[in-house]
Amino acid sequence: MTTKKNIFLHLSLLFLMACFTFFTQPASAYEDDEKIECKPPRLRSIKPESYTKNHSEVSPESEFSFTLPVWTDPEKVTVTVKKIPTNVTVEDHGSFFLVKGKLPAELENTYARISVRAVAKLGCLKRDGWLLKISERVTNEPKSETESKPNPEENPEKQQPAIAQ
Repeated sequence: MTTKKNIFLHLSLLFLMACFTFFTQPASAYEDDEKIECKPPRLRSIKPESYTKNHSEVSPESEFSFTLPVWTDPEKVTVTVKKIPTNVTVEDHGSFFLVKGKLPAELENTYARISVRAVAKLGCLKRDGWLLKISERVTNEPKSETESKPNPEENPEKQQPAIAQ
């Protein structure tokens, strides 16, 4: 009797394993169809290039731009420059979005990170950015005539009497 019980036990275990395998396979196949993988947006065509790449400086209030893929939600693109919120325009070019902005006026003679937060239409988030070196503001004020010509009356040490020969 024990061999009959043993055979019956093995057959019932085999039956349970077959049922478990049969009923779980179709369920996992439908789960894969429901899952749609979200691709986070990626920055491309960054201008001006990062300071770490080309070691060049940009002038204060310079314009910057970059592109984002078409699956980006254009209303969910935010940009900060050195933690200062910055207004940007997002232009639809069909196969990509062109994002343009301007460096804040108060930033000069400093390094600044342009930080971008972009959300895809399916909801996944991407944070990215790049570093810029911002130069000093150059003023184009011409010197007045009094600054360009030294006044001999102001500095008596440089005045020397003429020596007659």
